[in-house]
Amino acid sequence: MKTATSCVHHETNEDAFGAVVPPIYQTATFRQPTALELGEYDYTRTANPTRSVLERQLAALEGGAYATAFASGMAALTALTRLVEAG
Repeated sequence: MKTATSCVHHETNEDAFGAVVPPIYQTATFRQPTALELGEYDYTRTANPTRSVLERQLAALEGGAYATAFASGMAALTALTRLVEAG
């Protein structure tokens, strides 16, 4: 596929309601299976379904295995500076 086609051709959505376009989850917290067991998502700042779809699509567009999305430029810079050593 050409780049323009890849940009609009998203992955198969496994939405419980069969949405054709991935929904935007605007929630801060997610229901957990039990009080002692965490589900895939717990708090939206750590991860959420919308960001997961974005990261998978970006990785596919760039030909990578993974991608990481950040809420701000400062968050991205902080993550990058923690990956490198001084000098």
